[in-house]
Amino acid sequence: MIETSFPTTPSDRARLRSLIFDGTNEDATCFRFWFHMYGSIGSSSIYINGVKSKEPLWVWGLQGNQGNQW
Repeated sequence: MIETSFPTTPSDRARLRSLIFDGTNEDATCFRFWFHMYGSIGSSSIYINGVKSKEPLWVWGLQGNQGNQW
């Protein structure tokens, strides 16, 4: 969780680290999360590290107020 109210700044970030998932088998891998983007919100993004490159791969994102619901 990252608090977005005072005293945070627009450049604050939250990071989630996990084990490395083996994407070479036929089993699907699912990442599930909940978010609450209500009020004066910048953006939320999900990147995956180490996908055929040293640069993170952007896979999802939203910007702005998404309503007062999870």
